Amino acid sequence: DYMGMLATVINGLALMDRLEKIGAVVRVQSAIPMDKLAEPYIQRRAIRHLERGRIVIFVSGTGNPYFSTDTTAALRASEISAEVILKATKVDGIYDKDPHKFDDAEKFESLTYMDCLEKRLSVMDSTAFSLCMDNRMPILVFDLQDVGVRFYTYISTLSLVMEACAENGKGLIVLDRPNPFSSVVSGPILDTSYSSFVGMHPVPIVYGLTIGEYAQMINGEGWLKDGIRCELTVIPIKNYYRASTYELPVRPSPNLPNAKAIALYPSLCLLEPTVISVGRGTDHQFQIYGHPKLPKSDFSFTPLPNFGSKTPKHNGLVCFGEDLTKVTPPKQVELKWLIHAFQNFPDPDAFFLKGFERIAGNSSLRKQLSSGMEEKDIRNSWKPQLQEFKKIRARYLIYR
Repeated sequence: DYMGMLATVINGLALMDRLEKIGAVVRVQSAIPMDKLAEPYIQRRAIRHLERGRIVIFVSGTGNPYFSTDTTAALRASEISAEVILKATKVDGIYDKDPHKFDDAEKFESLTYMDCLEKRLSVMDSTAFSLCMDNRMPILVFDLQDVGVRFYTYISTLSLVMEACAENGKGLIVLDRPNPFSSVVSGPILDTSYSSFVGMHPVPIVYGLTIGEYAQMINGEGWLKDGIRCELTVIPIKNYYRASTYELPVRPSPNLPNAKAIALYPSLCLLEPTVISVGRGTDHQFQIYGHPKLPKSDFSFTPLPNFGSKTPKHNGLVCFGEDLTKVTPPKQVELKWLIHAFQNFPDPDAFFLKGFERIAGNSSLRKQLSSGMEEKDIRNSWKPQLQEFKKIRARYLIYR
């Protein structure tokens, strides 16, 4: 326990160093006396620091063994009258069991404190939940590992957070993370008449920016409501280069289970707003595609409910299609699988579903496919706008 508390001191000092390098005024307060490294934790002093606009980092837990970091967070949040506890985690919410181990794990959209205690949910310990309940402290559980694709909605969440900060005079600090597509720019530019939560800004499907760089572009291009600007600070990634190969250490969401799925996601997500299944309800989401009415072949799969999808498309039906688990990860948005599925589906008029234009980002892709235009010609139609976007993008690059 004491070793764990000392580890938080090391982490707190490292965070202080990074924040001070970008001009923030920071104080570290420790529950265990260590005068040469940190201030002692004193509640009233911590509140005064916050009132003066300083960042306060609490380290060494409560100073006592057997109390978790969750309990410490709940205690300190209550003592300084914080508005909310933000709980960063390795999954995209709260489940009744570990979704990395159990395919039938159920996700909760919202819970009461008593729900958490009665169900013995392990996202936080019961002492922390009890403290939050007694002090009416809201808890927000989140993970924001972006994958660098327009319709992966974390950048939309980022934009809304920036807008809320700007409207309320609050600053925003973005701790940047690597993007598996940070050197790739590909796909059609969003026509803003199709702007929605799955695509807010005029960027291509793969835009080649980390989430910190993207935040700078949102500000710089005036994409927030009424052109307001957020007081933004991006903390860069140390020792990161744009050409670096990066695989996410954990799945960023239930239906992106591995690096191959992430690599294929920009291409196969174009099949989502069609009648074609992209493997939801299997163990190979975004690595296979098929439909019961595609031509029978040696490859087939049967979608069934799992923790990634309770009601998968074509639930319980045998789907024929293509297995992409062994393909070389593409370095661009590929259209060949969308084209193959469309050309082999027996009823072209029933192929596209409502919302295809929102994912594609325009009305032209459906028309191009329906007219039989070749892939290379469709790609060529993107080039002028992509060249203009690359000029804009260059202004916001942090990494070489």
